Amino acid sequence: MSTIMSEDTMEKKRPVSAENTPRTLLDWKVRRDARDTWDLFRDVLQASGITLWPHHPDFLGISPLQLKVPESFMPNGYAYVTPDRRVDRKDGYEKDGPGSARELIWFESTNESKRAARLRDGRDGIVRVVALRDEGRVHLKILRKVATEPLALLTNNHALPMLAEITSDPVTFCVFPIVGGGNIRRAYDEWPKSSVGDILDMLTQALEALVFIHDLNIAHRDAFPDNFLVQWQPESLYTMKVPTTRPRVFLIDFETAVLFEPDSDPSYRTCLGIPTGVQETYSRPLTQEMKSGQPYDPFKLDVWQLSICLTFDTNISEVDEILQSMRIRDALGRPASNDVLAQLQSAVNSMSPQSLLIPLVPLHTEGH
Repeated sequence: MSTIMSEDTMEKKRPVSAENTPRTLLDWKVRRDARDTWDLFRDVLQASGITLWPHHPDFLGISPLQLKVPESFMPNGYAYVTPDRRVDRKDGYEKDGPGSARELIWFESTNESKRAARLRDGRDGIVRVVALRDEGRVHLKILRKVATEPLALLTNNHALPMLAEITSDPVTFCVFPIVGGGNIRRAYDEWPKSSVGDILDMLTQALEALVFIHDLNIAHRDAFPDNFLVQWQPESLYTMKVPTTRPRVFLIDFETAVLFEPDSDPSYRTCLGIPTGVQETYSRPLTQEMKSGQPYDPFKLDVWQLSICLTFDTNISEVDEILQSMRIRDALGRPASNDVLAQLQSAVNSMSPQSLLIPLVPLHTEGH
């Protein structure tokens, strides 16, 4: 990771008035004129070799790259498509439909804090507003710790690497590679034909991601499946073959994460209330401890968040019992991430890959 240009250097290019910048991160996320706000920093970004993707005129929040598929998206090591989804054998890719290279040239965000962009080397990435004035400083500190070298080189660290950090008063942008396969939730909620084996591999990696940050005294507090991205969707039920290679899972969005000092008393590593601080605008599921008004263990919260939106059973009793233990309402009875990881690895490693080439069973239980 590198810091691209100094604040002083960029302001000589085109000064940006702090008065024209949203006052808070929330304002930036929801403001209707966010496109104009991003335009204020267009020269700053271009001076760093970053060109924002153009907006599609008909779709708010979607930024298609207006180039033909074979010429548009350079390999970046984080985004792949499988050969099994090809329908146009002459051109070698699927022009339309799920799982095709066409998906790599579209970016859709649920808020205005992110933009897709073409980077200096011709590859594409995501530019995100991380810090604004005094907000986002913990988020930035955590990214500098887990998403940059040397920790970003560790195999058990699944934090999506940060490629660059760009500061132009009063904003700090961070740049990340585009990950091509969507998130874990897509694997069981959308078009991919995922097997139990596909999903368990993703969940094992997600748990490894949590164990890694927990060991660093970092709790994510938004560890839902949609914040775990995959390089591609293996779809082993589509091929009915055990995959030779598996996609790597990446953990993103540390906006509500907390970082405790290494010498802090473990009994005081607690949080209170809603991660965003405002329950009225919080749209995620709530745990019992978050509503209690009492301090709670945010590491146990991560375990619950990863599991509560898994709307399926595997029909493998040992595995389903492990997943159910992650959803225990009482945090005192809920296992820690390292215990769940060890249990799930033990269970999966005792089974043949072929035995996991089976479909998921939709779960219709209250609370899911």
